[in-house]
Amino acid sequence: MNILLIPTTDNIVINWEDVYKYFHEKGHKVYIITDNKLITKNIPEEYIKLELYVMKLHQLDKLSVFQKLVVLVYLNIYAKHILKKYAIDIVVVSNDNSLIQNVFTNIANTIGIETILHQAAGIFEKPKKINPIQKIKNAILKKLFNFNPTGNIGKNVNKCFLQGNKWIEYVDNKKITLVGNHYYYNLNESLKSKINSVSELKSKYNLENKQIVTFFSQPFKELNISSVKNIDNLYSDIEKISELISEKKDTIFIFKPHPQEKYYKNFKIHGLILEEDVSSVLLASNITITIFSTMAIQSKIANKSTIGFTPRYLPKEQMEQMKPVFDFSSTDINDLVKNIDNNKSEKDFTFTDVVDLSLNTKEIIYKELV
Repeated sequence: MNILLIPTTDNIVINWEDVYKYFHEKGHKVYIITDNKLITKNIPEEYIKLELYVMKLHQLDKLSVFQKLVVLVYLNIYAKHILKKYAIDIVVVSNDNSLIQNVFTNIANTIGIETILHQAAGIFEKPKKINPIQKIKNAILKKLFNFNPTGNIGKNVNKCFLQGNKWIEYVDNKKITLVGNHYYYNLNESLKSKINSVSELKSKYNLENKQIVTFFSQPFKELNISSVKNIDNLYSDIEKISELISEKKDTIFIFKPHPQEKYYKNFKIHGLILEEDVSSVLLASNITITIFSTMAIQSKIANKSTIGFTPRYLPKEQMEQMKPVFDFSSTDINDLVKNIDNNKSEKDFTFTDVVDLSLNTKEIIYKELV
């Protein structure tokens, strides 16, 4: 069996790794498409990498109408070529609404290739009704270019593999299998083995008997998630958060940058900036803050109070990704800091609903697909 993986981020590749390496071990071929540098660095050697030179042109809003049509025509030719040349049996995507994944899944569907949405991150929006005019536009785009931008996750695939039952209401598909997340299952076991590293880290930085609040950051500028102005505003806000929390009695603020993140160095962030092992920093923390990083999920696995800072000036789809995980989230700096010590969970569901760590992801998916 030949499987084609089309991930959207490096984190997706990491989350999928053990599952699809398992397929390789069983004698199946696993192909992956990307030219994203962050993704490429994390591709296991067991995968067969296929180049997609147009990947960076997926930001259609920056292209002219003619350029958009050229990209869509090219993607159609390329997708049909890849699916036929490598005799692909199954296409696995992390988001069937992103341009490349959308075109591949729609073409695969027309020629009888199975298509799967394998969730490995948050889903920011529930399915919504599409107005009649948009339906007509989508029908034309699908007919001419195999592009069906409904905005509803799961609409363009045969079935969905979800991390927990919380996400069922977020996909536009009735064929659902709960699979958990093998990466987070392994992480849970790994965290247990690193408990001893906490005392070493606290001793090294004189953190004993302190409340530790850690901001897990992301490569906002490096990934161009918004305009430079908005990213500068974000780091300025992080500066203010770090200053206000550092003023609290017996509280230490830690800023934990992402490995690919460098832009933060242009700002005066208070407290400790640690590039120590991420698991050790997480385990030493009492409270964690993030924007939309999957560190929110890791924080909940480690039973930490998990807070979201979700400024309105950043894209809604990113600000909403981790909201189901946060115990508390706020768009306002002062409100966030004020409630740092009283962040009682606003949730009416458990973490198991978000990521079910009791499920054997590898075995469930292998049984489903083979």
